[in-house]
Amino acid sequence: MKRIININGAAGELDFVREGTQSTFCYQSEESRIEGTASVIEVEPGVYSVLWGDRSIEAIVQNNRKCTSVTIAGQTFEVTSTDPREFSPSASGAGHTGPAQLVAMMPGKVIRLLVAAGDEVKPGQGIIVIEAMKMQNEMKAPRDGKVLTVNVQPGDAVASGDVLMVIG
Repeated sequence: MKRIININGAAGELDFVREGTQSTFCYQSEESRIEGTASVIEVEPGVYSVLWGDRSIEAIVQNNRKCTSVTIAGQTFEVTSTDPREFSPSASGAGHTGPAQLVAMMPGKVIRLLVAAGDEVKPGQGIIVIEAMKMQNEMKAPRDGKVLTVNVQPGDAVASGDVLMVIG
């Protein structure tokens, strides 16, 4: 399973396979790459015992409305996770008024534009394809509207947070 993970605002990609208590994973961000196999057991609600190599780690997980807080060795991390293939009206700003900015979630390269300035779009409609960490992700329109501006072209490199398009 692939997920886009933000840890304290830093974006990365997590690819993992879980079989029982064993998880094989690879986490890659612009700054680092971590991979391995870990055994994860929930020892009480919200408290996990993680055995990774010769390390034993206790992770305390608390979910709130905006993110998940994970505390390890006294340090707390704010974590959000999304499936890059999934459209989520609540996460995308659907229902809000005014122009909606479509921003890059992580550094990448523009592969294809599926719409042009002036086009009408519907919520969940594919509008741009971005390649990040050797994976192509189709980004979707957050709501009904007209594409007001397209700020990128195929082949452009984008940074996390760059405004790709504006939908009004």
